[in-house]
Parts: sequence; C-alpha cells; structure tokens
Amino acid sequence: MIKFGTDGWRAIIGFEFSQDNIVKVAKAHAKALKKHGLNKVIVGYDHRFLGERFAILVANVMKTEGIEADVAKEAVSTPNISFAVKYMGYNQGVMITASHNPYYYNGYKIKESFGGAATPEFINEVEDEIKNIKDVDFKEHNIKRVDIISQYIEKTTSNISKNILLEKELNIVHDSMYGPAFKYYLEAFKDKN
Repeated sequence: MIKFGTDGWRAIIGFEFSQDNIVKVAKAHAKALKKHGLNKVIVGYDHRFLGERFAILVANVMKTEGIEADVAKEAVSTPNISFAVKYMGYNQGVMITASHNPYYYNGYKIKESFGGAATPEFINEVEDEIKNIKDVDFKEHNIKRVDIISQYIEKTTSNISKNILLEKELNIVHDSMYGPAFKYYLEAFKDKN
C-alpha cells in the first residue's frame, strides 16, 4: 500500500519502492495536478541508488499524462527543488529522496507552489487517485535537463555579506553526509574576483 507520511512517500528500494509503484504515484500526481489546472513540474533526485533513473521515469510518466516535466541536470538537495518551484516558474516539484532514512530507502516528495511540502489536502487527492490506477502506460520522451543549482547559489549568496565573512580568517567545516550539497559551499564561497 502506498501511503504518504510526513513530507512524502518513502519505502525500501526494490520492494515497495519499485518501478511499478513509482509510475502509479507519478500518474496519480499528474491527475491531481490536472484537476487544479497545473501543468509544469521540476523533478530532482539525490545520490541514492537509481535516483536519477527514478526521476527520469517520473518525468516520462508526467509527460505522457500531458504535464511539462523537466529534470534537474544533476543530483540536488531538496531545498533546490523548493527554490525551483518558488522562483523558476514551476507549478510543483518532485524530489526523489528518502531524506534521513537508511540508504536502502528512497522516496517521492511533492513540493507545492509556495516551495513547501504538499498540503494534506493535495496528498489526499494523490492517494485517492492511486487507488484507482491499475496499470500505467507511458512513453519515453526527450526530457529537458535543467541547472537549478547555480541560480539557487546565486540567490542564496546574494543574502550574505561576504565582506563580513572575509574580515577574519575563518575555518568552515561542512559535512553533507554524501548529500548533493557537498559542492554548493565550494561554489558559494570561492573567490569570484
């Protein structure tokens, strides 16, 4: 049974988190989007096993259902998807991640137009749609890959006064725990002069 919990649906890869279930969730999500007149989604993924493949699979199902779906050019953090939805013209976002769960899990998070987790009302609509889906036919499409990291870093660092940071010698330690944000700090703090 596919059931969304706090900020998404998460399950063990190869068991409940399977291609069959992912395409059902994506189709149900597409149907709920269409009910609200929404038609543009960004899909992201992290470094978990098959994350990129799952993201492309979601985009193919969405496109087959008439939803414009782009995929992040590379692994991204969940806040990147929230940023893309809020500032880059997408109606909603999907993040393929299991967040803090063990490595053998993956998940499907929905981000609404305000950038945050989908409301319980919208999640209920998706879950209701899932119950009615038996099989999913989809085609492979030409999926547009989008760089959402550089705009995210630019917007984020525009809120920081680098001069204050440069007044003293600082040692910055960051452990992204193998998450995609490991390179954001390198980019954000490199000297652009």
